[in-house]
Amino acid sequence: MTGTSIPVRALALEFAFSIVPIAFVYNLAHYFTLVLLRIPALPFLLTDPFGLGWNPFGFDYPGGEPPKLVMAFVWHTEVALILIGHVISVYLAHRVALRLFSFRREAMVSQLPMLMLMVAYTVLGLWVISLPFALI
Repeated sequence: MTGTSIPVRALALEFAFSIVPIAFVYNLAHYFTLVLLRIPALPFLLTDPFGLGWNPFGFDYPGGEPPKLVMAFVWHTEVALILIGHVISVYLAHRVALRLFSFRREAMVSQLPMLMLMVAYTVLGLWVISLPFALI
């Protein structure tokens, strides 16, 4: 779109790391409830990470019912994580573009496909985390 002489493969490699924040927050959002439910067992799990019965500090594994989660808090936190990750990714991609291209206009034009991709990922991600509420 910019008419640059930089090969597409080189451009893809330059911009690839700007998507890492999205991958990170998607994993964090996806496993957020698991992490919240496992916090009471965290000391036990950290001292025996492979389940070999080590437990050098003598922590007891918490039994009983898992803690109740406030789903509004969970959902809003997941939405915030996804949005923050996407904003960081767009910012990083823009910084890469400003470094690669001589003119600001080229940098802006080069960002249009990435911006469209980021918007699509955001919409898709928010739709996916809203699915459990649509089933209620």
